[in-house]
Amino acid sequence: MPVELLRPATSDDVRGLADWTWLPGLVDQRPLLVTAFADVVLAGDDGLWFLSTVEGSLERCWADLDDLRAALDDVEAQDRFLHAWLVEGAARRGLEPGPGQSYAFTVAPVLGGAFTAANVQVLDSVVALSLNGQLHRQVGTGNPPAW
Repeated sequence: MPVELLRPATSDDVRGLADWTWLPGLVDQRPLLVTAFADVVLAGDDGLWFLSTVEGSLERCWADLDDLRAALDDVEAQDRFLHAWLVEGAARRGLEPGPGQSYAFTVAPVLGGAFTAANVQVLDSVVALSLNGQLHRQVGTGNPPAW
C-alpha cells in the first residue's frame, strides 16, 4: 500500500505546532494538511502557507487549494514540498507510518544529517513536529536558545 504524501490535518497531527510559535505569522494560520514528513499546509486570509520542518521556515506558496493541487501535479514540486523520492525510498526500506505517525530524519539535515532514505525513521507526528520546531529554534533558524 503506498504511503500517503498528503493527508488532512487532525488535532493529533498539529499539537506540535506549539513549538513553532516563534515563527512570525504562524498563529494566524489554520492547519489544513500534513505531509508524510510532518510538514504542514496552513490556511491564512491571504492564501496557503507551507511550514517546512526540514528548513524551519513558513512561506506563502499557494493562493488556494486549486493552486496547491495544480502545483503538486509537478514532480519537482512533489519532491520539494512532499519529499516524494524520500518517501519512496523509506517505503522500499520497509518503513511505513501508521495512523498518527510520520517520517522524520534520524539526524536532522540542519545538524548535518544526510538527506537520504537511510537517514529516515518513523515517529509519532506530534513528536516529529514538536522536536523539529524546538530544534530549529535552538540552532538559530528561529530565536536563539535562552541558555
